[in-house]
Amino acid sequence: MAVASLNEIIQSYIMRRNSINLDLTNYSTQKTLATAQTADLAGWKNARYNAIRSEYKNIFSTSYKDNESYTYVDYSELPEYQDEISYVDSYYEAKTEDLTAWETQLDNQITTINTELAEINSYLESFKQMLSSNIKTDYNYGLNS
Repeated sequence: MAVASLNEIIQSYIMRRNSINLDLTNYSTQKTLATAQTADLAGWKNARYNAIRSEYKNIFSTSYKDNESYTYVDYSELPEYQDEISYVDSYYEAKTEDLTAWETQLDNQITTINTELAEINSYLESFKQMLSSNIKTDYNYGLNS
């Protein structure tokens, strides 16, 4: 009966260890996804900057350049351009903060689950040591009888 109970405990630890390994794989995949999304966001920001520059260079050259009623030296002084750039910057910062918070949460989960995994591995190792010791003791007892 004790052997069956011990076997059940060991099997439950092994099942939990396998579950933790699956969770670690999922968290690592999510972290990779978060890193990819951060890179995509940076690419979006650069592409948006380039599109806005092109658009406002064109607007400036056709509407403002030869018009003496405006004192703008180049397209970057246009209020609409500055508003667009501000919007892109604030959107980028907000999304970056969200992704950073997500990555931090994943790191915390990975750390917590790694601690639990180390604990389970230590329990399994202690059971293994105990069983090995008991088998040696039983074997030596049988030889000495």
